[in-house]
Amino acid sequence: MMGIMRQAMLRGPFALVAGLTAALTVWIAAAPAVQAPTPADTGSAEVSHLLASIRAEHSVPALVASVGHADGTIVTGASGVRVLGRPDLVVAADSFHIGSVTKPMTATLIATLVDEGKLAWSTTVGEVFPNCTPPVRAEYRDATLADLLAHEGGLPAFDDDQELEAPPRFAGSPTAQRLAFACLALSRPPAAPPKKAFLYSNAGFSIAGAIAEKAAGSSWEQLMQARIFAPLGLATAGFGWPAKGGAAQPWGQWKPLLRVVPQDPDGKYQLPVMLAPAGDVH
Repeated sequence: MMGIMRQAMLRGPFALVAGLTAALTVWIAAAPAVQAPTPADTGSAEVSHLLASIRAEHSVPALVASVGHADGTIVTGASGVRVLGRPDLVVAADSFHIGSVTKPMTATLIATLVDEGKLAWSTTVGEVFPNCTPPVRAEYRDATLADLLAHEGGLPAFDDDQELEAPPRFAGSPTAQRLAFACLALSRPPAAPPKKAFLYSNAGFSIAGAIAEKAAGSSWEQLMQARIFAPLGLATAGFGWPAKGGAAQPWGQWKPLLRVVPQDPDGKYQLPVMLAPAGDVH
């Protein structure tokens, strides 16, 4: 069997990259694939060639993919540029922002806490946040951790610029900001009936992250490093735009109308730390 992951640097509210979470091994055994192929590296050249044709067909700046074989070998290819209009080529070892592919990572982190008995899938919002200010609305109190992770908690989506700019800018540590956001979001009317309807929600995953922080006594960032990145050998995984601060990494690109435009990683568009558990891993 083979699994392939395509990573396209196209901005969406929480999905800068299209990817399959089953292919996380791309970060474990990736090697630059734009060099001249050797007999042991012909697979990388083949994958890169395939990606070049896909990239041309769909007009995306960069693609990276890994193919895992049944014998355990992994070949990785890359095609494109780190920033549209600039000459630096993307390589397979580059870091890509994976947007909402962060969500299954957060869910896996929470599963480790469930295994340890620190949380249960049936843990309710009312149990975790009994002293919120403002208080949690009655409609949310029986919503469980499983409901939040299944997008059935009734929370608003928080997936467009208007919603992202609406909450106040909270002060304090990332953990304190996520707690404040959770209390605020849970004090507002549901956008869908909790436990009865599916509504994709970044807010639900942010609140799930806050629940994990309260249960473990550590920040979501620390928990991700210790329970996801380290065990999987994801030595270059981190948070935020990988090219932030001038790092030589791929930018995000977005398409406001019909033209793809590079998105400055140090520019105005920054994901709020309160919503990081929903989509801010690279």
